[in-house]
Amino acid sequence: MRKALMWLPLLLIGLSPATWAVTPEAWKHTAYAYDARQTELATALADFAKEFGMALDMPPIPGVLDDRIRAQSPEEFLDRLGQEYHFQW
Repeated sequence: MRKALMWLPLLLIGLSPATWAVTPEAWKHTAYAYDARQTELATALADFAKEFGMALDMPPIPGVLDDRIRAQSPEEFLDRLGQEYHFQW
């Protein structure tokens, strides 16, 4: 009985729904570039969301972009910003 109770939390985690971001199939075949000149991170993310027809729902994160950012895909763009500014999308 004791061993069965030890496995219960792992079983419940395995049964819970995943919360990973699923990107559209078209993103895999689309490069993305953003030209930022002293642009707030929140503004850049809002521009990205608007361009792809998404809503942005996140607290403000401090940061200023000042470069042309090129990525092989929109997903890579978000990954790079997420690593640099410490957020998950």
